[in-house]
Amino acid sequence: SAKETPEIFLYKPTLSSESVGSFSLHMAPAHLLRFNAALDVCVSADKDGGVEVWCTDSYQRATRDNRMGKIRYSLKSETDHFELAKVKTYALALAVAPDGQLLAVLSADSTLRIFRFTTGKIAKVYLETVDMYETAQNDPQRRALHVDALDFEHRLAAEKELSKARGRAWQTMSFDESSNFLVYPSMLGIKIVNVKDNRLCRIIGKPEHSLRFLAVAVYQAKAQKRKATTTVILGKNAKTQENKEESRMDSVIVASAFKKNRVYFFTADSQKEGLVDLRDVFNEKPSKEEQEALAPSASSAIAPSLRSGRTATIFTTMGDIFIRLFPQECPKTVENFCTHARNGYYDQCIFHRVIKGFMIQTGDPNGDGTGGESIWGGDFEDEFHRALKHDRPFTVSMANAGPNTNGSQFFITTVPCSWLDNKHTVFGRVVQGMDVVTKIENVATNVEDKPKQDVKLLTIKVTS
Repeated sequence: SAKETPEIFLYKPTLSSESVGSFSLHMAPAHLLRFNAALDVCVSADKDGGVEVWCTDSYQRATRDNRMGKIRYSLKSETDHFELAKVKTYALALAVAPDGQLLAVLSADSTLRIFRFTTGKIAKVYLETVDMYETAQNDPQRRALHVDALDFEHRLAAEKELSKARGRAWQTMSFDESSNFLVYPSMLGIKIVNVKDNRLCRIIGKPEHSLRFLAVAVYQAKAQKRKATTTVILGKNAKTQENKEESRMDSVIVASAFKKNRVYFFTADSQKEGLVDLRDVFNEKPSKEEQEALAPSASSAIAPSLRSGRTATIFTTMGDIFIRLFPQECPKTVENFCTHARNGYYDQCIFHRVIKGFMIQTGDPNGDGTGGESIWGGDFEDEFHRALKHDRPFTVSMANAGPNTNGSQFFITTVPCSWLDNKHTVFGRVVQGMDVVTKIENVATNVEDKPKQDVKLLTIKVTS
């Protein structure tokens, strides 16, 4: 569509760069276009609230005359396509169901309208307004929409900022292949709604209180039959057998977020209840704001009464390592770590055990793996959380000598170590300084895995 006029141009990608036709149905420049393959029509919207459904072959409005059996109206006045203009709003996002029967329109008045494509009539309306969420916060019947009061205030502020930003127009939504479920961004996360029975099935990314998702796309994988060769090792004997099994691939939701330069992927496995969604890959340079948030500040004194923090910086002789802590998931472990750090207990400890392709370990004042105790004296119990696994490198976990024997020693993995799950308490992840961890991992060691030249932990600064 043209930027400053209502004209829409059609192109065939296999031909030249010249348009094969153009037309004008809108009163203002169209900013959204979606094709309905099932009905062979296109829908477009403009910022004056106009919505048009038209034929790609004749460039005329779609009616029962030129789309016999597919469109059931003769005049636009028989539809609800004027509704957005009536209430003085406009479309932010459009989505067409794969079966061609439904059109979803998310508009600037924070309302989601579901149109029946064949009649042009509104079938359902879902409110996504701030007022709706404020009311839901106090409604015991709508617990799925409840969040912590402070969290809600942060989301409310982000929503108000988004309402004035250009990024608001970058929202997208998508139907699933069955045309029964609509996936769209909202104030609380990515909603999956069954539009057949008006049921909210799930809110994805709800724990990510700092993210306001915008563009959403859905990939639904199909299971395929494949041959699998299985080798079973029994002592020194190996037995190989071939069998057929069905390969199941998770569906994936891909999303962007407001004021973030990352892409977020969600799978069925990552959405188990209670899971804290963590980023696997930090492959871009942190922004100035992120570095300032992680870096310790001499001017920001931490009250002694604040026993736990959310981030920590480990200063070593080979560089700095920034970690994110999980005080909600394992409060006692994080309290122990933070208190030791603030009291200087870890200062000048060496990395006494380094195994390439596994982990680096420190936190023992004796420097040989035999010492260290908790802030309460002696050992304390494990705090396993199903959301925190050794499923990725740069996981920060407690060292121990068996169940419930945590003291002060901890280690940072350099590879996924699933065999450590439910044996060692995961209480943090490295978010910056992975290269420092890798450098320490690669130092020369003796037969007891101790670095030949000491690598020291200088100090740890904790921030809330």
